[in-house]
Amino acid sequence: MDERKRTDECTIINEQTNERTNKPTHKQTVAWVEGGASTNHAKVPKRRKSVKEISIKFFCLASTTQRDVPNNDEKQQLLVAGLGEKKVTLQADSTSSDVVAALKETYPKLTDGGGYEFMYAKASSRQLSVIDEGENGYTIEFFKQFVGQGRVYIRPIQCDLDLKALVKAKDQGEIIEEICNHCMNIFPMNKLREHLYLCPANNTATTATTSRNTNHQSGGDKQQAGESEGCLLFATYNQANASTSRSVPLNGNIPQRRASTNHHAKALKRRKSVKEISIKFFCLASTTQRDVPNNDEKQQLLVAGLGEKKVTLQADSTSSDVVAALKETYPKLTNGGGYEFMYAKASSRQLSVIDEGENGYTIEFLKQFVGQGRVYIRPIQCDLDLKALVKAKDQGEIIEEICNHCMNIFPMNKLREHLYLCPANNTATTATTSRNTR
Repeated sequence: MDERKRTDECTIINEQTNERTNKPTHKQTVAWVEGGASTNHAKVPKRRKSVKEISIKFFCLASTTQRDVPNNDEKQQLLVAGLGEKKVTLQADSTSSDVVAALKETYPKLTDGGGYEFMYAKASSRQLSVIDEGENGYTIEFFKQFVGQGRVYIRPIQCDLDLKALVKAKDQGEIIEEICNHCMNIFPMNKLREHLYLCPANNTATTATTSRNTNHQSGGDKQQAGESEGCLLFATYNQANASTSRSVPLNGNIPQRRASTNHHAKALKRRKSVKEISIKFFCLASTTQRDVPNNDEKQQLLVAGLGEKKVTLQADSTSSDVVAALKETYPKLTNGGGYEFMYAKASSRQLSVIDEGENGYTIEFLKQFVGQGRVYIRPIQCDLDLKALVKAKDQGEIIEEICNHCMNIFPMNKLREHLYLCPANNTATTATTSRNTR
């Protein structure tokens, strides 16, 4: 009896303790599980939060003694060499080692500089100053807080970086080729004009053209003509290969999403639209054009379907996308036997050839090179036709009018020309002329 009382007292004390601490007893737990009233549901695993990304504009210099922000000419030279300004995007929790790895991938030539240092330019100043290291090193978050919307300049320490154009290997991109109209051999577009000066089948024509141009050229033009001979014009396009194009999944292959009953499921985010870049192109007609056209030439080119036109492409477009867009914008350009890109320096009407960029003549490279300026397109082998470019009837509405003399219908732009030849108008015209003569 005494033992039973003791066990009963212990049971009462345990139950009271469990009630105070709100902990269920073993019996209660078993009863709840058997009764199906268990509150221990399996928790849905929380989705991992996406890490914020930070983008910074870096600008790689070439000289170990650079003290000021580069001017436009220097920027263009650096851009062609695969240096200059480029945007780097990393996760916000990236370390300084991640920044170093990203910069080596972005600027391959930077490894030859024997170390480098980070710099910045103060507001309303072109002078560069060194950025001291942060608490956790040169992390992407530290740079963002330090320069904000500005640029981080990278200057090599021991060795100047090579300023030669950075061209990728043939197997890394498509090469645009053109046939020489004289020897009928195929050459890369960037070697075509250089070949024309040495082509045996073109010697007679080149000699005659050179002598004719020499009579009309000034001393400055002669020097420029000699310099242009050594230029590598319209270099190979190194991006855009059929194998590198992004594939779009067919509708039949898209896995169907199950209807989720989880009210915590988040709606899918819309895909960000790709940024578009617009550039003003200006197509010339003459293979020997060396200066920006005057107003009369611009009007003549405009009527011929050439001249200035705006081309808009996505920022990730390749050089082949640019070629396709230009063929569509300037149909006559296919008859030029190849072409080259040119630009005019500030406060100058003289045109200079644009050397090829690291990834070819992409829309992004051309935009960085000319900014708000124009990219001039000059044919290499053949002058383009300057006849007015008239659309076919099915491509646009044609305004027509009835001739008051023969009662036939003619296009409005041909009506006056017809009046001089209209048989029914000859008598009236002769009578009017004789009357006015008297």
